[in-house]
Formats: sequence, C-alpha cells, structure tokens
Amino acid sequence: MADEVRVKGLRELVIKLGKVAKALKGNSYLMGQVGAFVQTEILTRTAKGVDADGNPFDPYSPGYLVQRAKEGRPTDVVDLFFTGSMLSALTYDEAPQQVTLFFMDTTDKFGMRNPEKAYYNQQLRDFFAMSAKDVAAVQDMVSKYIAKALKKG
Repeated sequence: MADEVRVKGLRELVIKLGKVAKALKGNSYLMGQVGAFVQTEILTRTAKGVDADGNPFDPYSPGYLVQRAKEGRPTDVVDLFFTGSMLSALTYDEAPQQVTLFFMDTTDKFGMRNPEKAYYNQQLRDFFAMSAKDVAAVQDMVSKYIAKALKKG
C-alpha cells in the first residue's frame, strides 16, 4: 500500500523561491548598496579613531606623533588621516553577486602608494574590516531586499 503526501501551496512556494533566486542572481544594485554602506562604516569608524570592534586605535608611534605635531595635525585621536589620500582611495566595485572593497592604486603627495599605506596601517590597526554590527546590517539589507522581491508580482 502506497502512502500519498500532498503539500498545499508547493507551487506557490516554488514560484516565490524562483523570484528570490532571480532577484539575487544578478543584482548589482543591491551589491552597490552594500558596498556604499560598508565603505561609509569603515570611514566613519576610522575618523572616530576606533577599530572594527569599537576599540580605540593603538596610539601613534612617538616619532610619528612628533611629525604630526610639527605639521599641525591632531595627535589626540588616531584617525589614520594625514594627507587624506589613503582614505579617499577606499572604493568598491559591485558585480551581480558580489561587492569588493579596495584601495585604488593611487599615490599621496609624498609618492607613497595608497594600497601599501592601507596594508601597513591594517597590520597595526584593524580598520579595514566589518564589525559584527556591520554584518548584521548587511544581512538585514539583504533580507529586506528578498522580502521586497517576494511581494512583487
């Protein structure tokens, strides 16, 4: 004797899952929103002098502190800002299924490459990262996008 199982609403579920898959498969717009959000979070935290976990950056080295003071730059908050070129080189590329944040291959007024400065600073201070709060916010953005895609049609 064969048992039969009937699932009510299976057709509708398959249609909805198809819509979600289609919406997420090739969406540069959502990836662009994610990239802009993460970039802004990194820049905002860095300006405040805190790392991805919200901890204050380690202080500048004594020699660099003297150099910053001589140039009239602030020394009380470590904000990784001297010429502004490194942080302004932070950008992102969006693709249908991913977003990539990176530092453009530009140089500052002293001739130092911005990706190299970023790499050096990242070794000392965890600024180029996503916090747990950032991850949760991105997950929320994606969830809202999926919910919107489900409501269409």
